[in-house]
Amino acid sequence: MRGVLTQHRPTLGEKMKKIELVIEPSTLDRFTEAAEGLNLSHFEVTEVRRTTGWSRRESQRLYRGREFVLDLVERLKVDLTVADDAATRIVHELIESVR
Repeated sequence: MRGVLTQHRPTLGEKMKKIELVIEPSTLDRFTEAAEGLNLSHFEVTEVRRTTGWSRRESQRLYRGREFVLDLVERLKVDLTVADDAATRIVHELIESVR
């Protein structure tokens, strides 16, 4: 699913930028409000688990008879596509909204 500015539909040959943000699940409401304020109508949200981060959740697993610890942190990945000339402004505003 692609994100577009509702007030501006891309035309054939127009340059676009794909934006990927990885955010904490608790910041999704703030992100959604900021996206509405920027007139972003479509974006895709996917649950991801990262192996790095400041807070870690440890779980023990067995693999081929050996025990190991796997550190995973749950996050949300947000994908959207916007017009090239608006990308920098949109990235800065979305980042500020989830801080």
